[in-house]
Amino acid sequence: MSVKILASVRDADEARLALAAGVDVIDLKEPNHGALGAVPLDVAAQVAVLAKGEAMVSATIGDMDLVPVTVAAACKRLADCNVDIMVKVGIFAGDLAGTLKALAPLINAGTKIVAVLFADGPTMWQTILPMAAKAGLAGLMLDTADKTRGGLLRHLPVSVLTGFVHSVRDAGLSSGLAGSLAMEDIPILAPLRPDFLGFRSALCDDGRVGRLSTDKLRAVVDAVRTYGG
Repeated sequence: MSVKILASVRDADEARLALAAGVDVIDLKEPNHGALGAVPLDVAAQVAVLAKGEAMVSATIGDMDLVPVTVAAACKRLADCNVDIMVKVGIFAGDLAGTLKALAPLINAGTKIVAVLFADGPTMWQTILPMAAKAGLAGLMLDTADKTRGGLLRHLPVSVLTGFVHSVRDAGLSSGLAGSLAMEDIPILAPLRPDFLGFRSALCDDGRVGRLSTDKLRAVVDAVRTYGG
């Protein structure tokens, strides 16, 4: 199984650059609005059409507490934009069990929902994994919430990340690793064989809030293909 490359983009112009570079997943995220900042719904719909047949699409619902009705409504709005692979929900404070229950109708209708846990906080993925699997979630992803505190490997050692990837796979879910990943992280993380490696900062000329760089996109794609192919 080859590791898929997830590139976080904020609009259709960035999506075109990522598609031209050959990424596997176009991930809609507004970096100016937090760890999981949401893009406008019209942008999500536009990119879903643009990427159709070329790459999978994911999108975040934004940084929001786990209020069941609110999260379920946000997920449905994205699903209605034909975001066709996964809707990403951050595991923030709130009612996790109630939120998973509220998402059941969407999951049963075919919406693929991925829970995003934060490595710079109390991830508790061992506790959340069986709940996620029972609820029918499509996957779990590790990310970082505070992008000023360093990348994923600053917060969790390779041994823990290896256990995460293997446990998520054994539970029948997809696994993803992200969180200010840099080029030098790829030879370390890609051999762990997560389903996805997610990037934003490494793809931009001026950090995660800058614009995507064609050269950096191609360099990341080449590196992941080399070490995770």
